[in-house]
Amino acid sequence: MTDRLLAALVVVLGAAGVAPTTTLLEVTRLALPGLMIELEGTAVA
Repeated sequence: MTDRLLAALVVVLGAAGVAPTTTLLEVTRLALPGLMIELEGTAVA
């Protein structure tokens, strides 16, 4: 993730009154292009 994109994300999340997640994950490509992935997360407050 570029610094510019991260800065924009911080601005948008800050304006919405939310804190960014503690873990950001960027997948630029998969080992096998035909693969599909599913991500699941749980938010807690």
